[in-house]
Amino acid sequence: MTETNTFIVLNASAGSGKTYSLVKQYITTLLKSNDANKFRHLLAITFTNKAVAEMKNRVLDTLKNIGHYEPGNKKPDMIDDLVSSSGLSEDVVIKKAKEILNRILHNYAAFDIVTIDTLTHRIIRTFAKDLNISSSFEVSLDQKTLNAQAVDALIAKVGIDDEITKVLINFALEKADDDKSWDVARDLLEIANLLHNENDLKALELIKDKSLTDFDTLTSYLQAQIKSLSSAQKQLGEDLIALIHELGLDQKSFASGYFYKFMLQVANGVQGLPYTGSAYKDNITSYTFYTKTQKDHIKATIDGHRDHFIATFLKLKELASKQNMLESFRSKIIPLSVLHLIKKELELIKEDENVLLISDFNALIAQSLKDQPAAFLYERLGERYTNYFIDEFQDTSVMQWDNLIPLIDNTISSQAEDTVANSLLLVGDPKQAIYRWRGGEAEQFIALSNQINPFSTPATIDRLETNYRSSAEIIDFNNQFFTHLSNHFNNELYREIYYKDNSQQTNSNTGGFVSLEFLEYDNKEEANEIYPARIIEIINEATSQGYLHSDICILTRNNIDGSLIATALQEANVEVVSSESLLISNSSTVQFIHAFATMLSYPSQIENRLPVLYFLTTYFNVEDTHSFYSINTSCTFLEFIEHLQRFDVFVHIDYMQTLPLYEYLESIIRSFNLTAISDAYVVAYLDLAYSYSQSKSGGILGFIDYWEEKKEKSSIVAPEQDSAVQTMTIHKSKGLEFPIVIYPYASSDLYRVRGEHQWYPIDDLAFGGFKTLMVPHNSALKDFGEAGKMLYETRNNEQQFDTINVLYVALTRAAERLYVLSRFRESKEKVNTYSDLFIDYLKTNNLWNEDQHTYTFGKETPAKKEDNKTDYNSFVPSFISTSKEELGIQIITQATFLWDEQKQNAITYGNLIHELMAQINSYTDVQHVLENAVKQGIVPEEGYETINNVLRSITSNQRLADYYQDQNTVYNERMILSSDGSFYIPDRVVVLPNGDTTIIDYKTGMHNPSHSKQISMYAKLYEEMGFKVANKFLVYIDATVDVISV
Repeated sequence: MTETNTFIVLNASAGSGKTYSLVKQYITTLLKSNDANKFRHLLAITFTNKAVAEMKNRVLDTLKNIGHYEPGNKKPDMIDDLVSSSGLSEDVVIKKAKEILNRILHNYAAFDIVTIDTLTHRIIRTFAKDLNISSSFEVSLDQKTLNAQAVDALIAKVGIDDEITKVLINFALEKADDDKSWDVARDLLEIANLLHNENDLKALELIKDKSLTDFDTLTSYLQAQIKSLSSAQKQLGEDLIALIHELGLDQKSFASGYFYKFMLQVANGVQGLPYTGSAYKDNITSYTFYTKTQKDHIKATIDGHRDHFIATFLKLKELASKQNMLESFRSKIIPLSVLHLIKKELELIKEDENVLLISDFNALIAQSLKDQPAAFLYERLGERYTNYFIDEFQDTSVMQWDNLIPLIDNTISSQAEDTVANSLLLVGDPKQAIYRWRGGEAEQFIALSNQINPFSTPATIDRLETNYRSSAEIIDFNNQFFTHLSNHFNNELYREIYYKDNSQQTNSNTGGFVSLEFLEYDNKEEANEIYPARIIEIINEATSQGYLHSDICILTRNNIDGSLIATALQEANVEVVSSESLLISNSSTVQFIHAFATMLSYPSQIENRLPVLYFLTTYFNVEDTHSFYSINTSCTFLEFIEHLQRFDVFVHIDYMQTLPLYEYLESIIRSFNLTAISDAYVVAYLDLAYSYSQSKSGGILGFIDYWEEKKEKSSIVAPEQDSAVQTMTIHKSKGLEFPIVIYPYASSDLYRVRGEHQWYPIDDLAFGGFKTLMVPHNSALKDFGEAGKMLYETRNNEQQFDTINVLYVALTRAAERLYVLSRFRESKEKVNTYSDLFIDYLKTNNLWNEDQHTYTFGKETPAKKEDNKTDYNSFVPSFISTSKEELGIQIITQATFLWDEQKQNAITYGNLIHELMAQINSYTDVQHVLENAVKQGIVPEEGYETINNVLRSITSNQRLADYYQDQNTVYNERMILSSDGSFYIPDRVVVLPNGDTTIIDYKTGMHNPSHSKQISMYAKLYEEMGFKVANKFLVYIDATVDVISV
C-alpha cells in the first residue's frame, strides 16, 4: 500500500546530527522502495561541494558497511535506526543495502546529491536553446573581473560618446567638490555589484528602462528642489533671527545661547546642521529656552513667542529632513544612471567570452522557466524526482526557493507510483543563517516552521534536540548565553527563536572548557599585537597538554585578521594552514617563473628584471649581491640573457616565442633546472595557465594580466596536517568542528552602515516616472518619513539577527575547548558590539568584575587522545617536465586524419571549416585564427597551408571579398528566434556601411535544393526584423570554392 506523501521541516541546531538524519532518511527511502533504481529519483541538495562530498561518502560508507555486515560482528552505525525506520528485518536491510550500493556505483552519474548551483547549471544547460544562449557556455565565478572589464569598457567611451562623457565628467567633478577622489571607477565597480545581488533585482527591474536623459532630468529636478529647500530654511532662519532682535533679545537671552547660535547658523545658510543629538533639540516641545536666573521680562518675552520658536524649529527640521532625503537620492543618481550601460558592456563581454556568471543562473530560470509545467521540465531533465532532501535551507535564497517550488509541488501533490511516498525533507537552523548578503533569508525557514506553506501537503515540524558535537560545559554555556541574548532582539520573531531554540541536550561527552577573556587596547595597531601574542600562549598551553596543532582552529570575521594572525604564528615557528598560506602567489618559485615570463614579454623595462635578480641571488648562492645587481641592471636585455649562461642557463628566446603558453612556462622551468624545487604551487600555477589557454587566446601577454586578477584568490588544496594550526573565516567554518576553537577580535559591531544601501519607494508622478531610488543606509533614513523609518528599523533588526547568528556559528564549532578573546569596554548603556553582549551576560549572572578580565567555565583537562597522527606517510609526487622534442613526440591533433585522402571525413571537415569561419570577421583575421587553431591542436602544423588556402580562397573570392572587410558589421552564427518559437542560425550575416545586408551560408557537401530554401528562410527572418537583404550566397567548399547566388 502506498504511503501518504510527506513534507518534513527539521530544525537542526549546531552539532545535532543533521547529516546523520539526512542520510538516514535518504537510505530509508531507498530501502522501502520496490524500485531497484529508486536512487535515480532522489534529489539531495546542499550548498557547498564539501557538504556534497561528505553526504555522498556517508551514504556510500553506510551502505557498504551494512552490506558487508555479518551477524556476530560489531554492528555498523545506523543499522538499527534503518531497521526501525524502514520496517524491514535486519537480513533484508543488509541484502538491499548491498544491492543499492551496487546499483549506485554502476550508475554513479545518476547519484544526485548536488549543490544548488550544480542543479541550476544542469537546468540551464538543458534549456540553453530555449534561453537563447550557447549550449557550450562556460561558467564563471569571477564576477569581479568581468565587472572591472565592463567598467573599463564604459570609461573608454569618454571622449567618444558625448552623453557618457558628460555624465562621468560631472560625476568626477561632483566627487572632487566633496573632497573625494575624482576617480569614478571605484564607484562604478561598487554599483556594478548590484547586477549580481539578488536582493537588488526587484528594484533594478523598476528602473531598467530609464535612459540617461531620464536620470539627467531627475537630477535637475532634485537640484532645483534641494536649492529651494535650502533657501526656504535660510529664509526661516533669517526671519526668526530678525524677530528675536525686534523683541530685544540676543544670544544671552537663551540658555547657554544654544538656540540662538543654532538659528544664526541656519540664517547664514550653513548646510548639514543636526536637528537631533542634544538635549534641547531632542526635547524641543518641552524646552524652556532660558535659565532659571534669567530676567523676568526676558522670560515673559520668550514665553510669549515660545510656540513660534518651536514651530519654526520643527518646520526647519522637516525641511532639512526632506533636503537630506533628496540629497541622498542625488548621491546615488549618477552611478545608478550608468548601471544599464555597465550591464550592456557586461553582456557584450559575456557573449564574446561565451560565459555565464553563476549569479545569472537563478534569474535566468525565474524569468524563462518558472511558469513552465513541471512535467515539461522533468521530461527535458530526463528524470522525475519523487523525493527531495534540502540541507542548510536557511541559506536558500528567495529566488532559488521560488524556482524549486513548482518541481517539488508537482511531486508531493501527486500520487506516488511506488510503495514509498513522495516526500520533501527540509533541514535548517535559522540561528545559522549568515548569507543574507547573497539572497539567503532565514525568514523562509521560519515561515515554514510556522506552517506558512506554499504546498497543499501540510508540514510536519520536527527538531533535533541533542548536541553530539560539543562537551557538556560548552553546550551549557551556549544554551545559557544565547538564550540570554534573546532579550536584546527588537524583532519579536527573532527574539522567540533565540529564547525557545537554545535548550540543547548534552551527550555522553562530559567536561569541556570555555574561556571569555577581555583584552585592553586603544587602537587597531595595539590589537594586532595583543591578540596574536595571546593566541600563541593558548596554543602552547594546549600542545603542552597533549593536543596537536591540527586540533586547533582560529576563527576570524575577515581574511585580513586571519592573515595577520597566520603571519604572527609563522614568525613564532608555528605551522599554519590558512587561505593566505595556500595562495599560489606565495610561492617564491612561482613568483620567479611569472617574473621571468613578464621580463621576456617586456624586455626594455628594467624594473621587470629586479624580481628575477632577487630570486637568482638566492638560487645561485650569489655572494656579491651588489655587483650581481649592478652588472645585470646596467646591461642590455640580450646581454643579461648571455650572462645567465655562466650559470648553465640557456634561454632560447626565438624558440620559446613559438611555443603555446603552457609549454612556454615549462621551458622556463627547464631552462633554470627548477624541476627539483617545483611543488604543488608550481603545478597549480601551470594548471591555471593551461585553463587560461583553453578558454582565452591572449597568449603570454594576456596571461600576465589574467594572473594579476587571479593571484589574490588562486590557491592549492592541501590535506590536513598534524603539525599545522588552521585559520579560517567564520563563514568557511560553517558545518565544521574542531577540538579547540580560538575566536579573537570578538568585538564586532552588531550594526553596519558603511557600504550599505536601501531602496526608497517614491511617488512616480512627482519624480518623473521613477518608483524607487537608492539611498545610503544610515540613521538619517529614520527622518525620511514612515517609509524611511520602517526601512531603517527593518534593516537594523536584520543586521542584529545576522550578526548574532555569525557569533552563534563561531561559538558552536568547538568540541572540547572554546577560547573567546574580546575587547574590554567600560560599561555601556547601549549594547552595540559582541563585547557588550558578553559583558551584559556576565553582569546578568552577577559574574562581572571591572578588575577581572578572564572568566572560565569548566576545566582545561588534557587531550582525550594520546596521539592521532596518521599512520601513513604522505606522498608528494616529484615534478617532471620534459620537452616533446627530447622525447621525439609529435602531437596528434583532432584534425590530423583530414590530411589522409583515404580517410577524409566530410562531416568533420565541414565542422572544422565552419568553426574557423565563425571566428573570422574580416580577411585580416585569417592568420590569427589559423595560428590559434594550430596551437590548440585543431589544425596540425602540416595542414596549415592547406587550410590557409581554403580560408583565403573564401575571403578573397571576387564575389565575396567585399563582405570580409573591416568596416562591415558582422554577425557570425547568431541565433534567430522566429515568431513560431523556432530557432535559426545563419553562418554569416554582413551589413555593409550603406545598410545593405548579405547572408552567407557555408556548405561542404553536394548541392541541394534545400540549401536555397534554408537561406531564403534566413533572409525572410532578417527582413521581418527590418534589415534590407540585398544578397544571399551559398558557398560550397571542396577542392575549389563555388559561390552560388540565391
